[in-house]
Amino acid sequence: MVRLPQNVIQFLAFDSKYPHSILSCLQSARENARSVQEMISREMWQQVNSFYFMVRKQLRNSYYCEARSFLRK
Repeated sequence: MVRLPQNVIQFLAFDSKYPHSILSCLQSARENARSVQEMISREMWQQVNSFYFMVRKQLRNSYYCEARSFLRK
């Protein structure tokens, strides 16, 4: 694979097979939060869940310029 900036961003942010990508870490955080959902605040669960869905939405639209704007947020 050629190491173009868009490929690096895609790998580090959205590669579900790479355990340290943003998406993989967020999936783990969401799973952990879900397992203790009754012990955390509703607001915390909503924030984790909302962020998870925001990242997944970005994954569906992950063109280079959009991924760069996502990382700046």
